[in-house]
Amino acid sequence: MDTPYESSVTEAAAIRDLARQVASGHGGVHAGSPRHGWVLGTVVDEGARDFRYGPSSWEAGSVYVLRADGALMWSPFWVSSPSVPLDVDVVSALDRELQPLPDSKLSDLDRPNLADYEISHRDEAGVRFELGRRYQVVAQARGEMIVRALRAVDTPARTLDNTTVRRRARQAARSNRRERPLRILGTTLGLLLLAVPVWALTPVVAYVMASMFPGLYPTFFWAGKNREGDLYVLLAMLLPSMVLGLGAIGLALPYRDGEEVISPAAITGFAGGLVVLLYQACSGTGGQFSWFWPPLSAMVAHLGLGIHRRLRNR
Repeated sequence: MDTPYESSVTEAAAIRDLARQVASGHGGVHAGSPRHGWVLGTVVDEGARDFRYGPSSWEAGSVYVLRADGALMWSPFWVSSPSVPLDVDVVSALDRELQPLPDSKLSDLDRPNLADYEISHRDEAGVRFELGRRYQVVAQARGEMIVRALRAVDTPARTLDNTTVRRRARQAARSNRRERPLRILGTTLGLLLLAVPVWALTPVVAYVMASMFPGLYPTFFWAGKNREGDLYVLLAMLLPSMVLGLGAIGLALPYRDGEEVISPAAITGFAGGLVVLLYQACSGTGGQFSWFWPPLSAMVAHLGLGIHRRLRNR
């Protein structure tokens, strides 16, 4: 026969409404801030206290938080300190960002680990204790303990800044600043190598198309019959200029990693310029300048994306 707890249902909507009311009522100057809030509780799954080579301890589990904007959050944690018992702020020591608490975890605090620390090792150096596992339901209805924790909030909101995450973010940013020029240089050189077969094959393809459709000849080979070599000269200027231009723009403006030289905007711009080239060739309105459309469109589109992201990030 099911117990009252097992037959109960988590009132997720009511719990989240209560969370918003508590945050609004106790947030004070930090009301609505996602960087401030309250620790509602933790469930410790593992831990150890070691006295063999000086006191030290660690614990791992989950921490549950109410943000000052009313959002319920949680995160797994693993923390340690050179003291017994553990003396560390779990939230500040997190190695990942807090994440939204799903409905399925609203009842996690109902079933804490009530085990004691027991001796796991003893020798001449000292004693090591490890936390056992004895989870037990301590509530009468699902979600009861998080409701109690919410109703017990009566202090000003504390900072939720995660020092570990912020430190790693700063380290990653410094590393990215060092690696970014090298990454852009590598992509630019790779694109220059790719431009060689494009330079070699484009006049061949253009000649085949012009042979099949003579109306294309004035655009593809503007200098007239038997002057196909002029296209090689033009492409030898346009392709490297485009690649170097994209690299320079990528170095000067903010782009996502891997998109500094070859961005979706640049690809779209190049494709659009190619369409204009083919349209002018088919309509008989093109000429030498028609070959400028693909590289020019690629650089303008790439530049526009970079300016947009620069303005958005201000």
